[in-house]
Amino acid sequence: MSNDLTTTQMNTINKATLSNHLKLDSKEMAKMSDKLNDLLSDYHIFYQNVRGFHWNVKGENFFDLHVRFEELYTQLYQNIDELAERIVTIGFVPLHSYAFKPNAFGMNNTDAEIAYGMKAAKALGASHVTLEHPSDDAHTLKLGKMGEQYGMSIGYHGHEQETFGFWDTAIAQSPKNGLNLDAGHYIAAGQTDLIPLIEKQHSRILSMHTKDRTTPAHGKGNVAWGSGDTPIPQLLKMMKSNKYKFPATIEIEYQIPEVSDAGK
Repeated sequence: MSNDLTTTQMNTINKATLSNHLKLDSKEMAKMSDKLNDLLSDYHIFYQNVRGFHWNVKGENFFDLHVRFEELYTQLYQNIDELAERIVTIGFVPLHSYAFKPNAFGMNNTDAEIAYGMKAAKALGASHVTLEHPSDDAHTLKLGKMGEQYGMSIGYHGHEQETFGFWDTAIAQSPKNGLNLDAGHYIAAGQTDLIPLIEKQHSRILSMHTKDRTTPAHGKGNVAWGSGDTPIPQLLKMMKSNKYKFPATIEIEYQIPEVSDAGK
């Protein structure tokens, strides 16, 4: 096998080091890469949508539109490649994953990664993203403002650090900041005002994890519904009677008995 570099490989190396040769300002190029990655994420989403149109077009204009959509997504594919290479040329990494986890919105993530996560969530039809409350006012402010920019709400989750005023600063910072309330953890934290909290903050609750846990006096356990201290019947009836809009998802975190098929 030859050790000689091909012309393509040499071009790639030259592109990767071009920013150094041109002595480009690193701060300005960082801003540019963020904007180019925003554009790249838009192109990815547009490309996939056009492919969907190509696959699913129907009607009397099928043959013409089928060909036209193929021409369009082929051009978009080329544009994506050129745009990604331009990002590499100025010394940065083009974002290239469709999957993201809540840590895409952490304090160590770049603005480009946060923006990509919000855009991806919006493209998938999500109303909000969730993450563990960072306990950092500057970061919740940043996420709230970026949520306003990209049309995406942020629900802050908590465990046994939840209190009645746990979310106050974040929701005051931005209308896009809200609660990803965990009713079970709230009870396990020893709080006794879950119902008043929901009554006060219902318009800012984006989603709620609904599990039955016991109070600290009873061991903080995760238990089967109806055997713990979370006032599940009361809060569900309150949601129904007051027509609250946020979803209450059921979480099974207790040890399911071997004879039970509840988790299937």
